[in-house]
Amino acid sequence: MSAPHLVDDEDYGVLIVPPGPEPETGGPDDLNERTFGSLGGEGGPPVATCVVEGPDNGGFGVPSVIEYEPTRQDDSPSFTPTMVERAFGGAENDCDLRRPSPSLVEVGQDVGSRPPSSGGIPIDRLQTGEKPGVSGISSSFLNALSLLAIVVFSFLLGIYCSKRELEQFRELRLAEAMELHMKESENIKHHLIQKNEELEELKTKLFEAESKHVELERVLHLRLLEAKKTRLEEANKNQELRKDAQEKFAEKEIDFILKLQEIEENNFWWDLVSSGAGAAAGQAARVAAEHAFGFNVK
Repeated sequence: MSAPHLVDDEDYGVLIVPPGPEPETGGPDDLNERTFGSLGGEGGPPVATCVVEGPDNGGFGVPSVIEYEPTRQDDSPSFTPTMVERAFGGAENDCDLRRPSPSLVEVGQDVGSRPPSSGGIPIDRLQTGEKPGVSGISSSFLNALSLLAIVVFSFLLGIYCSKRELEQFRELRLAEAMELHMKESENIKHHLIQKNEELEELKTKLFEAESKHVELERVLHLRLLEAKKTRLEEANKNQELRKDAQEKFAEKEIDFILKLQEIEENNFWWDLVSSGAGAAAGQAARVAAEHAFGFNVK
């Protein structure tokens, strides 16, 4: 039976091996045994340490230490948790406190059966007196990578949220612009409809006015024709009256000339008979002619 010791594994980092019988295969050189005499203090009981990932470290590679005090029950070695971090014991942390600690062979078999982990979590090497080495650097590097991943993820998430917010704002502005454009389009449409109605009314009024104008022109033309007809009728009537007057005047003139010739002939004969009586008769004839025709007879 051996004391509790550490086992360095390439896949799982540092493992805790409780006291138990020596394995059948392998040796101290293969397992890199390290005793825990210094963990319990000078002359004190040995203390085993199990490194787990708990809710206090966020699962980012920060080691949480659970210490165990060795007890013996029926000559079978086992460990019970101390008051340091008793709450972290349980099946979820791979440190079940309700079962006896496995032997070195069982731990080796368990190591061979476990799937490879993304990163082994080393124990606190300051308690063992061991200086930080490659495992500590790897843990710090993994912690830095984890923090860098968190920062990058936060930065990308912020960019995505900002971009999404900008897109939402742009979509909102676009929706408002579309709504305003639709309202303006509706207003323009109503305005155009109103203008078309007014234009139709104006066209109707213009057509009515043109119809009235044509009717007035037709009436005026008829009136002009009637007036021209009246003037022509009056002119014809005046011409007829003038013609009648001329004919009557010509007839009277002919009658007068005939009577004058007759009187002259009579005067000639009377002059021959007696100059005195003939002259008197001629004078009487002239006076009668003047009274009859209205002009002087010489």
